[in-house]
Amino acid sequence: DYAESQMFFDKNHYHDIKQSATETGVNIPLIPGLKILTSHSHVTNIPRHFFVDLPPELTDRLLAADTWKKRVDVGVEWAYRQTLDLLDKGAPCVHFYIMQNTGPFIQLMERLKKHL
Repeated sequence: DYAESQMFFDKNHYHDIKQSATETGVNIPLIPGLKILTSHSHVTNIPRHFFVDLPPELTDRLLAADTWKKRVDVGVEWAYRQTLDLLDKGAPCVHFYIMQNTGPFIQLMERLKKHL
């Protein structure tokens, strides 16, 4: 048995959920879910469709990126830092919501395999 979280963009949400689950006696693995943001439309569409909050730092960086490559770099860097923190603090693994956009995910995996 395990549980998988909805996508989130602030690692502290996972840590809070994990702590609450533990305090209420839920002892199954909780797998965090991340999505790599790569477009300006994600800033409005993701929160509207999935009822999640985006950190202002992430939205500011993403909206300031004026090319697709720069937006991918912002999204991959954000996901990279989130992933390292989650794994370092005990997440059993991480689930990535790719939604047919494999390029940024592959880029992230290349970065992570150098670190892990």
